[in-house]
Parts: sequence; C-alpha cells; structure tokens
Amino acid sequence: AYNPWQPATTKRWMSLRSMLLPVIDVVGDRRPLVIGEYGTRSDPHSPGRGAAWMRSALTFATNHNVAAMAYFNVTREDGNTSIKLDPERLQEFKNGVADARTVKLRR
Repeated sequence: AYNPWQPATTKRWMSLRSMLLPVIDVVGDRRPLVIGEYGTRSDPHSPGRGAAWMRSALTFATNHNVAAMAYFNVTREDGNTSIKLDPERLQEFKNGVADARTVKLRR
C-alpha cells in the first residue's frame, strides 16, 4: 500500500485509510490484515506531510485490526523522490515502533 503521489506527476496524495477501507468493507475488522509493504514520499513543498501520513497510517492500522505492516524502505532510481525513510519519516517510524499500541518481538 503505497501513497501514489509523486511531485512530478498528477497522481493524488492518498492516505493508507483510503486505500484499505475498500478491503475492510469486504472482509470486516474481525479478520486481521497484514500489509506486506507500505510507504510514502516526503513532499518537498510541504515539510511534515510524509511524517503525518505515517502517523495517520499507524493510527488507522491499530484501529482496524492490522496485525503486521512492513515499511518498504528503498531508493527508487526513477527520477522521482524516494520512499526511503528520510530523517523526518524515520523519526515517525521510530515513534510508531515505540508506540504502546504496537507489538514488538523480544530477543
């Protein structure tokens, strides 16, 4: 589940919520969902927008029985901005991992 927005295109900014609600409408909140990959870009014209997207994604996931989600942390070489975690989104990712609503594996 990737936010399709890119600064050099006309693709719209989409929340994780807007992408997953159609799935939840079909399967409901009773069954756990796994998001194999998710990600967003930062908006160079709107600092904080990418971090806010991630915060919103975590809130949505914890409120809708998402059992697991993995951030796809990669640099794309397609001329667009990367979904690789920059300092702003990395901090939000760390905040999410530290959130009491998330489960962590113990060593």
